[in-house]
Amino acid sequence: MKTAIIIIGHIRTWIECKDNFIESFGHLNPDVYVSTYDLQYNYHPAQQHWMANALDNHLTYEEINNLFNNINLIKLD
Repeated sequence: MKTAIIIIGHIRTWIECKDNFIESFGHLNPDVYVSTYDLQYNYHPAQQHWMANALDNHLTYEEINNLFNNINLIKLD
C-alpha cells in the first residue's frame, strides 16, 4: 500500500519542522503533495499587531521547492 501526504497552507516554520516530519513519516516513503503560498507567514492583522517587528518573506517557487529536498515531493502548487 502506498501512502500520500498532503500539506496545505503557509510555509511559516516548516524548516524547523522538516526533520521531525522526515523522522515521523520517512519510513513510509510517502508521496508528498504541497499546496502553499509565496508569502511565508501572512499572519492575521490582529496577530501582526502583536508581532510588530515580524517581517514577511516572499518566496520564489524554487525556494519553496528547495525546502522539500530529501522528501518525495510529487507536486508543488
